[in-house]
This record gives sequence, C-alpha cells and structure tokens, in this order.
Amino acid sequence: MKPVSFERFKKAIDKAVEYLSVQVVAEETGEKPDYFFIKTDTRIVKFLFAEVQAIEAQREYIKIITPTRKVMSLVSLTSIAKALPGEFVRIHRSFIINLRHIDEVQSNEVLIGKDLYPISRNYRDEFFKKLGDRKLF
Repeated sequence: MKPVSFERFKKAIDKAVEYLSVQVVAEETGEKPDYFFIKTDTRIVKFLFAEVQAIEAQREYIKIITPTRKVMSLVSLTSIAKALPGEFVRIHRSFIINLRHIDEVQSNEVLIGKDLYPISRNYRDEFFKKLGDRKLF
C-alpha cells in the first residue's frame, strides 16, 4: 500500500525468485535443506537444524533455543514439529529437543548443556525408542 521504489520492489522480487528456485531444485533432487527460517517480530531469522538444541512452547508462541541465542516466534509447536527432521523428538507437551545435543538422560529428564527438560509419560516411549535407535551398546 505504501509507495515503494522500483529498486526495492525489484530486489524483493529477485529474492523471492531465488528462494523459490532453490526450493524447486531441492524438491527435484530430493535434497532437504539443513536450515529453516522463522519470522519473529519484524525479522526473519535463519536457523541451522544442527544448531537448534530445543524448542519450547509458550502458549501460542515458541522459543527456539540454541547455544548462542533464544528467539520467540508466533508459531505453534505442533506445526513446527511437522517440519523438523528425524533428529528432533517431542519429549513433553511443551518441548521438542534435538537428539544431537543431549548430554545425559536422568530418569525423567534430559540434560542439554545446563538446561534440564522434562520427559512426560505421553512422549516417553517414543523418546526412548528414538534414543535406542542411536545407542551403541
């Protein structure tokens, strides 16, 4: 609605075309990107799947937790869970964790760095099944 310069409009269109062409190439080759974008306030933030330690639900928002930052976004935990790769597992109604970042599992809690995340009864079996698939002994 606002007056936008042709230069800015062209830049936005070029960015969109580049993004869509990358998506099309990824779909055609069967490659999945190793990152995702999340809108937060006025920014769109890029995250590598490998850097995300946990995702916490806070009502209708989620908090994405990495070793260096915590970012809030207006997205449901259920909708983001559908887009995450297999290394992520839901362990609680309010938490999804990345199996790569687990330091310890202590009875009904997972330790990632200095943070403890609870494992609920509803998600316990699925969590231990995925964890068991990755155990050596």
